[in-house]
Amino acid sequence: PAPQPAAQPTPVPAPEPVIAKVMIDSEPAGAEIYVEGALVGNAPYPMTKPLGDKQIHVEARAPGYENKSLQISSQSTDSIRLTLAK
Repeated sequence: PAPQPAAQPTPVPAPEPVIAKVMIDSEPAGAEIYVEGALVGNAPYPMTKPLGDKQIHVEARAPGYENKSLQISSQSTDSIRLTLAK
Protein backbone atom coordinates (compact mmCIF):
# COMPACT_ATOMS: atom_id res chain seq x y z
CA PRO A 1 0.00 0.00 0.00
CA ALA A 2 1.04 3.59 -0.67
CA PRO A 3 2.33 5.51 2.39
CA GLN A 4 -0.21 7.86 3.92
CA PRO A 5 0.67 11.55 3.65
CA ALA A 6 1.63 13.10 6.98
CA ALA A 7 -1.26 14.88 8.65
CA GLN A 8 -1.01 18.62 8.27
CA PRO A 9 -1.02 20.43 11.62
CA THR A 10 -4.07 22.56 12.19
CA PRO A 11 -3.08 26.24 12.01
CA VAL A 12 -3.31 27.93 15.40
CA PRO A 13 -4.87 31.40 15.23
CA ALA A 14 -2.66 34.23 16.46
CA PRO A 15 -3.57 35.32 19.97
CA GLU A 16 -5.63 38.48 20.22
CA PRO A 17 -3.56 41.43 21.39
CA VAL A 18 -4.10 42.17 25.05
CA ILE A 19 -5.96 45.43 25.43
CA ALA A 20 -4.42 47.27 28.35
CA LYS A 21 -6.42 50.05 29.96
CA VAL A 22 -5.36 53.07 31.96
CA MET A 23 -7.64 55.21 34.16
CA ILE A 24 -6.94 58.94 34.01
CA ASP A 25 -8.07 60.75 37.15
CA SER A 26 -7.64 64.37 38.16
CA GLU A 27 -7.36 66.72 41.09
CA PRO A 28 -9.62 68.72 40.96
CA ALA A 29 -12.11 65.98 40.13
CA GLY A 30 -13.90 66.11 36.79
CA ALA A 31 -11.22 67.91 34.77
CA GLU A 32 -11.70 67.79 31.00
CA ILE A 33 -9.49 65.13 29.38
CA TYR A 34 -7.99 65.80 25.94
CA VAL A 35 -6.29 63.11 23.86
CA GLU A 36 -4.06 64.38 21.03
CA GLY A 37 -5.75 67.78 21.42
CA ALA A 38 -9.36 66.53 21.18
CA LEU A 39 -11.77 66.61 24.14
CA VAL A 40 -12.76 63.01 24.95
CA GLY A 41 -14.52 63.36 28.32
CA ASN A 42 -14.04 64.17 31.97
CA ALA A 43 -11.90 62.53 34.65
CA PRO A 44 -12.03 59.83 35.74
CA TYR A 45 -11.59 58.70 32.13
CA PRO A 46 -10.72 55.12 31.08
CA MET A 47 -8.64 54.76 27.94
CA THR A 48 -6.75 52.08 26.07
CA LYS A 49 -2.96 52.13 26.22
CA PRO A 50 -1.22 52.33 22.84
CA LEU A 51 0.51 49.22 21.47
CA GLY A 52 4.26 48.88 20.95
CA ASP A 53 6.33 52.04 21.32
CA LYS A 54 3.53 54.44 20.37
CA GLN A 55 2.74 57.26 22.77
CA ILE A 56 -0.46 59.23 23.24
CA HIS A 57 -0.47 62.85 24.42
CA VAL A 58 -3.06 63.36 27.20
CA GLU A 59 -3.94 66.68 28.81
CA ALA A 60 -6.23 67.59 31.72
CA ARG A 61 -7.85 71.03 31.87
CA ALA A 62 -10.03 72.69 34.51
CA PRO A 63 -11.17 76.32 34.82
CA GLY A 64 -8.90 78.29 37.18
CA TYR A 65 -6.11 75.68 37.01
CA GLU A 66 -3.01 75.25 34.87
CA ASN A 67 -3.26 72.53 32.21
CA LYS A 68 -1.36 69.32 33.00
CA SER A 69 -0.19 66.97 30.26
CA LEU A 70 1.70 63.71 29.92
CA GLN A 71 2.48 60.94 27.46
CA ILE A 72 0.74 57.56 27.84
CA SER A 73 2.57 54.48 26.55
CA SER A 74 2.14 50.72 26.78
CA GLN A 75 4.45 50.90 29.84
CA SER A 76 2.27 53.41 31.72
CA THR A 77 0.76 52.39 35.04
CA ASP A 78 -2.91 51.30 35.10
CA SER A 79 -4.01 54.39 37.00
CA ILE A 80 -2.73 57.93 36.56
CA ARG A 81 -3.75 60.96 38.64
CA LEU A 82 -3.08 64.39 37.19
CA THR A 83 -2.90 67.13 39.83
CA LEU A 84 -3.54 70.53 38.29
CA ALA A 85 -1.89 73.59 39.89
CA LYS A 86 -3.87 76.76 40.58
